[in-house]
Formats: sequence, structure tokens, C-alpha cells
Amino acid sequence: EEYEKDKDCYPPPNIVTCNPGDGLTPYLSKIPCDPKTKSDYFYETDGSSCSLWYKIYANLENLQDPDIGKVGCGSGCGPGYNFFLGSPNAPNP
Repeated sequence: EEYEKDKDCYPPPNIVTCNPGDGLTPYLSKIPCDPKTKSDYFYETDGSSCSLWYKIYANLENLQDPDIGKVGCGSGCGPGYNFFLGSPNAPNP
């Protein structure tokens, strides 16, 4: 959100990667990788050069996690994902 405040758009997907993970410096010193797969989380934007929204997806392993019920997205997230967070104006999957 601080990036968006400074640049009037959300970061593009090509800099929201965990390897090397420094694309959001100074806002975030290191973008984390998924601890199980060691790969990037799936980060989605509206596809424009200055994105107006974002969503980031993950697969929560604990299916009893109450957050899945609050903001889970079931099959709407695509294969392998059961949870997402996004900017306040992001469309629901």
C-alpha cells in the first residue's frame, strides 16, 4: 500500500518475485517465497502498466484455518490455491 501511495499504482508482477526478492525495496526488504514450494506466490494485477488493483494467492495447508472461510476462494482461485488477499478494490475471484 505504501508503494501505491508513492507511485499511484500497484507494483507490476515482474518485481514481485522472491528470487532475488529485492524488487520492493525500500518498502519490503525481502519478498518471501512459499515455504513449501520455495517459489513465488501467484501475484495478479489488472494487467495495465499502472495497475489499479492486485491479488496475491496462496494454498493454506491447514484446511481448518478459519481464514479460508473468511477470504477463501475455493476453485475461483485456480488450481492449487484456496486463499487470497488483495487491494480493497480488487475483484473477487
